Amino acid sequence: GIMRRRMPHSAHQEKHEDVAQNVMAGLASNFDFGDYMIGEDSEFAAVFEAGTAALYTFSIRQPVSIEKRSSALLPLYDLQLKSSEACVLFGGKGDCKAAVVIQNTSRHAFDMGSVSVRLDGSFVGEGVLAPLKPSEFACLTYAKEPRVQVSMEDVDVVNLPAHRWFFKDDDGKETTDPQRAKGRFKEHWREVETTYKTVNLSADRPVPLLLIEHRRLSKDSEVIQGKEHIDKRFKAPMCIRFRLSLA
Repeated sequence: GIMRRRMPHSAHQEKHEDVAQNVMAGLASNFDFGDYMIGEDSEFAAVFEAGTAALYTFSIRQPVSIEKRSSALLPLYDLQLKSSEACVLFGGKGDCKAAVVIQNTSRHAFDMGSVSVRLDGSFVGEGVLAPLKPSEFACLTYAKEPRVQVSMEDVDVVNLPAHRWFFKDDDGKETTDPQRAKGRFKEHWREVETTYKTVNLSADRPVPLLLIEHRRLSKDSEVIQGKEHIDKRFKAPMCIRFRLSLA
């Protein structure tokens, strides 16, 4: 496909203090050495939504036996993902990766950590999940996908002017009337045509979803051709993901 683009702590601390005060008010008797013991589900959810879980000590409801010189990983909660989709991700360079798109459908924020991926009940790999807020989507890669190959090429569009002059009025709006102009401004831009070439080496195994991770020229750049392929589930200031399917 061808795509064209043009480039022309305090709040967090206050939120944490509110949550801490609420927990301390309800569980003052359990306060010990600066840590908070959380027992109610509502308080538990508030802590994760505020992103302050690392500041708390979590108690368990039932005893756990661990053998000498061994460790155990205890789940904090168990939930069924309501939104997940297998896909292939091209990160802009290198090999394609097998991945899964997931949505955090819980009311808890997920911390960064390793995730085991199972497809049809079988373990297929492990990936690292970045912090994920409620309702947000993430693309979790877990293995290389050699059957899909993607290459890209950038070409500057040279038949367009690289700058233009214009006027702005007292309100900061663009105007064509020199009498109302507050000043004369010059705008520079660069237009680049990016071509992605995709190949599925396994014709008997179609790829329902191929995500192409595209880096913006700048935070102010815009896509002027290929907008219909943008996957709007993912939001990042310097990255766009295009979605395609391969037969």
